[in-house]
Amino acid sequence: GVVYEYDSTAGIKCNVVEKMIEPKGFFSLTAKILEALAKSDDHFVQNCTSLNSLNEVIPTDLQSKFSAICSEKIEHICQRISSYKKFSRVLKNRAWPTFKQAKSKISPLHSSDFCPTNCHVNIMEVSYPKTSTSLGSAFGVQLDSRKHNSHDKENKSEQGKLSPMVYIQHTITTMAAPSGLSLGQQDGRGLRYLLKEEDLETQDIYQKLLGKLQTALKEVEMCVCQIDDLLSSITYSPKLERKTPECVVPPESDNEKGERNSKRVCFNMAGDEQEDSGHDTISNRDSYSDCNSNRNSIASFTSICSSQCSSYFHSDEMDSGDELPLSVRISHDKQDKIHSCLEHLFSQVDSITNLLKGQAVIRAFEQTQTKYLTPGQGLQEFQQEMEPKLSCPKRLRLHIKQDPWNLPSSVRNLAQNIRKFVEEVKCRILLALLEYSDSET
Repeated sequence: GVVYEYDSTAGIKCNVVEKMIEPKGFFSLTAKILEALAKSDDHFVQNCTSLNSLNEVIPTDLQSKFSAICSEKIEHICQRISSYKKFSRVLKNRAWPTFKQAKSKISPLHSSDFCPTNCHVNIMEVSYPKTSTSLGSAFGVQLDSRKHNSHDKENKSEQGKLSPMVYIQHTITTMAAPSGLSLGQQDGRGLRYLLKEEDLETQDIYQKLLGKLQTALKEVEMCVCQIDDLLSSITYSPKLERKTPECVVPPESDNEKGERNSKRVCFNMAGDEQEDSGHDTISNRDSYSDCNSNRNSIASFTSICSSQCSSYFHSDEMDSGDELPLSVRISHDKQDKIHSCLEHLFSQVDSITNLLKGQAVIRAFEQTQTKYLTPGQGLQEFQQEMEPKLSCPKRLRLHIKQDPWNLPSSVRNLAQNIRKFVEEVKCRILLALLEYSDSET
């Protein structure tokens, strides 16, 4: 380091020590970054390997060419992953030199290429005597002269002693800033090429879209499982079921015949549940009839389960040895759970549909509908096929009223359709990301 003195504007003598050091953990931090890059690429390769199994998405005449292109790209990415891991190990064990020196010639890729050039920490330590005068001058404070005079005698008596010092440290980190065309000006593949803003933004959009689609798809599958569990537990065997009061449905008057299309709910509840609720079945019916369209159609399912059990004979869910349930009991707790599950399912379907109609998906189709990366159908055909199948919440609500026993299979069919379209879009996005991937390791 360098040691020197200077006098401040207040006439205080300050001692300065300047030194330059290399930051601690400089190479180990870069090693962790390389490990993260390797992990990200490895996850990308795992997703890409599943593309070969999507034979229904890619035409037969393009499958062999598609597989060859994907294999070549993935091979380069795997080599890059291997290099990342190798460089990470080297940097973890590196002891000297403790910083990366600048180089003027192009050389094979090395672990230090991922470190900033000439990264150093400049430290300036300033010290000066800790006295009232120096402190006041240092902070620009005008001290009270009376207080200053009262301490004069004490200061004179302590002149033979060492004065306490004030230490202040300033730290500045510096590193070399590479040129936008450094080491690649001749072939145009310098830093400016690697940091193309448009490409980076597009890749980031694709990665975020993949994450959103996968999260929403998991939510749909979870809803399907919950609905299966709830509906499989609402039918009780007549032998084990206590005799419960029959469903109370008032006879239909002439005025009520015009209300056939309105959604009504009639629950066959156990006696203790009816007493605890404080409402009879008719009041329950009236309260549910004022709900929104989702709850009306969903609530109709519970009423029809007890009033139209004949459809159970025609259900795929009925085994040959099953008996027609004489009574179906659905507690209020299960009613609410079924309502919430179906509403959440419809919400996720709407969310996925909006994502599949977004600009990112349109751009992915446009980008992959070129050259040899041309999977089966175009954007227009994809949207025409998707529209009727993912608008099925409307048909599903109608199905709840007409054939409630097949509700689980209808929900599963909806989930399968969603997965099919999500997988195709996922295929397109991965193909687009493969085109962005650099073939050089």
